[in-house]
Amino acid sequence: MEKTPMAATSALAKETFAYDLEAAKKYDDGQYAYVVNEIQRTFHAQVAEAAIVAIFHKANDIFDELAASPESTRVDGIRIVPTAKGVKVLAIPDGNGNELLYAWETDEKRGHIRLFKTKPPLPSNLRSEIDIMINNQHFDLDVLQKAKDMAAPFSIENRGQYVDPTDIAGVIESIDEKGLEKAKGDVFVYGSYYRTRGLTTIRATVPHNSSMASIDRIAEIIGTEDADRDWLREEAYLDFLEAGTVREHEDSVAALQLETLFERKMGMIKEIVAAAEYLELGPETYVSYGDHDRNVYVHRAAAKDIYVHNNIDRFENVYLLALNGEGNEYDSVDIHISKPWYSTLYASEIYDDEAMDWETLATLIKYQDENGGTLREDQVFQALLNDEKPGLVGSYSLKTGEFTRGPFFENTTVLDYLNDMIDIDHNALTNGIKGDLSEVGTFAIKKRDARATELGDENEIKIETWLEQIGKTLAPSI
Repeated sequence: MEKTPMAATSALAKETFAYDLEAAKKYDDGQYAYVVNEIQRTFHAQVAEAAIVAIFHKANDIFDELAASPESTRVDGIRIVPTAKGVKVLAIPDGNGNELLYAWETDEKRGHIRLFKTKPPLPSNLRSEIDIMINNQHFDLDVLQKAKDMAAPFSIENRGQYVDPTDIAGVIESIDEKGLEKAKGDVFVYGSYYRTRGLTTIRATVPHNSSMASIDRIAEIIGTEDADRDWLREEAYLDFLEAGTVREHEDSVAALQLETLFERKMGMIKEIVAAAEYLELGPETYVSYGDHDRNVYVHRAAAKDIYVHNNIDRFENVYLLALNGEGNEYDSVDIHISKPWYSTLYASEIYDDEAMDWETLATLIKYQDENGGTLREDQVFQALLNDEKPGLVGSYSLKTGEFTRGPFFENTTVLDYLNDMIDIDHNALTNGIKGDLSEVGTFAIKKRDARATELGDENEIKIETWLEQIGKTLAPSI
């Protein structure tokens, strides 16, 4: 059962990581902020490492138990998935009707560990319908919409280089062909181990916050007792797993990160808002900088300022901060994610000049699935004006210090990026309005063209030209 979001403060995180935080305070505020950011940035990887340490030996024992047993599946649903020599794989029920794969190499000295999410293959009847459409190049939008909707419980097998397999057979085939280190699939933990002088070191990275629920599930089923705590960098994370409090600590760490961020950088955010207002930016007019990879604008509404940042080099692309309050006196901040404003659902637009094949279709379905149903930026923006909250990552109260996770908290790594986002936007806008582009690089005003299909199609306007058009001059400061 899905837990109801509860408000969290930084208190639990400050208690848990008191030693590191107190040591950082002895230096300066910058060091303290750095340590807070590191706690936030590494939290998920540390939980993953603790989980791997906890199940490292037990997974081998379970594999050997099943290999010697006439039963192919244990009562808890764990089973062996056969694969090439040198790699062992256990399939573990995820509690939602699908299976997670825990795969590891058998070299005693060093090796790789991968944890995969899997889904059943696309149903044969739907596959047949799509095959016919592709062969005829005549597309039934209802069927394509059905395929998109079924991307949640089903997968399209790998039909090209841009789509990773998510069915078990496809993942195992990739392991056999490429080896575990380079195997393709929906990997939610990348791990490794090595042994030197009798000590074993585990390291892990996680690509997404959504890894936490799956890591919790594997640790719960296999069990965390008898873990070799000498292998851990930080024992606290194993304690979270054993106590079932990963989520509570995750939320408190988020609250600590946002508390520290806004205490240090709210002044910078207000200067970004002021610079955007001076340049008369908004949803149809924005600043594009950094080789046009980053785009920013702020819209000032009656009871909130909406600060929008697009970075085409990041997975989620677009972040929207709703700064709630009037006259720069903000009470709370809502953090949202969205797809770029020029994104289109393939089910609503088929381009006549491009032939649709399985690879194109699979890529589009994968894109829709990964974005978790997020709306386009323009749709989210309009909804925010109507006091709706689509794509909500979380809300932070500047008065009480409470953070409440939203439905899209697990779909993003935006909390890792906010510090840098504010720094680079502040640098670009406050220097750009002065005409000092020495540390900004490419800087232009762009007007959105409704006919544009991607960034870069709009006309670029130099800052001096734009200021002349709106009857202003370069501003010495904000």
